[in-house]
Amino acid sequence: MSPSHTRPVAIVTGGSHGIGRCVVERLHAGGHAVLFTHSSPDAEAAALQAALDPSARSCRALRLDVTAADAAPRLFDAAEALGPVAALVNNAGVTGRLGPIEALDDADLERILAVNLAAPVRLCREAARRWRGRQARSDIVNISSVAARTGSPGEYVAYAASKAALEALTVGLARELAPHRIHVNAVAPGTIDTTIHHPRARRRTRARGAGRRAHPDAASRPAGGSRRGGGLAAVRAGVLRDRQRACGHRRPVARRSAVPPPEHGGRMLPASPTRSTAMSRVTATVRKPKSAEFKTRLLDAVHAALVASGVPETDRFQRVLELEAADFRYDPSYPDLSSPRGEDFVLIEILWSAGRSVKVKKKLLADLMQRLEAQGLDPEQVMVCFKETTWENWAFAGGRLIHA
Repeated sequence: MSPSHTRPVAIVTGGSHGIGRCVVERLHAGGHAVLFTHSSPDAEAAALQAALDPSARSCRALRLDVTAADAAPRLFDAAEALGPVAALVNNAGVTGRLGPIEALDDADLERILAVNLAAPVRLCREAARRWRGRQARSDIVNISSVAARTGSPGEYVAYAASKAALEALTVGLARELAPHRIHVNAVAPGTIDTTIHHPRARRRTRARGAGRRAHPDAASRPAGGSRRGGGLAAVRAGVLRDRQRACGHRRPVARRSAVPPPEHGGRMLPASPTRSTAMSRVTATVRKPKSAEFKTRLLDAVHAALVASGVPETDRFQRVLELEAADFRYDPSYPDLSSPRGEDFVLIEILWSAGRSVKVKKKLLADLMQRLEAQGLDPEQVMVCFKETTWENWAFAGGRLIHA
């Protein structure tokens, strides 16, 4: 088998059926060579390989237990025989037996955690070891589930917990590996019509009025991305959510490709413009009396700093609480003030969507302090408190949760 010199290689675990098969087909059609693992009958995997590339030069099936201690290096070695590996899709997963928590036995629990969490961790570790230091962009996509948020009570709570852990892994690695041009995301589909779901669980989904189940191909198409910081928004956030789901509750967002096609140079390409998810609400608390001119200078400085950090100019929701001294009390020097707080002390509370990094907050604070000083306000008399919430908690008008 000769390496492919024209196709970047993608690894897909659990690629012989369901979501994994659709991911394999779309990646191959989009210009990737694909190595996919399977634990299903060899005939099923061989049929997919033959359908995409009978020569096995750009598509290869590999029977592999992803939980084996040496699975990660074996898998990457096999993939590198096809060419330079550019992407890893951690798709393989198991739910365990359907039932309440007391029915869960240790063997099932160990298997769920081994396949759904330990194996992706090892594969991500192997990817990081091999990809650090190279100039080309690389991608890791972890397939999560809406169960990470719903918990799947009475059905697959251990599976749901493993997927929530996978999302936490994704967020952490997205931030850790981004400086090395390794972009980490997760896709969390809703209920997809695959064999992973027990028939009784499917009936329960219908009974809850969750609607139809999506075809596996829906989870392999460009997924919705939550923009949580910077130009490579979905990468910073780490978590993407499938718009086509039966029982999830997620905001509508721009369409983004989970694994970018090579002809676009590996960039995340939005198909349509979207509003920033840095939506903010500002509350400034001061002691009476304060002039309208003081409030304007204060709020203008805060808004300018927020806009510079990525908040759209039109997303301006501000209020000033002007209180009597008896209703607004504060320590004059805590924790490290060189001069005491006076009557012009301001407490600024910024409520915005979750996902801002410490780096973003520090940059915003430095910018804000400069702008306040330029407005004639003393930065040492200003305390800033950040609060975060998810988009499901914003109802902009008429009680409509338009992002849920």
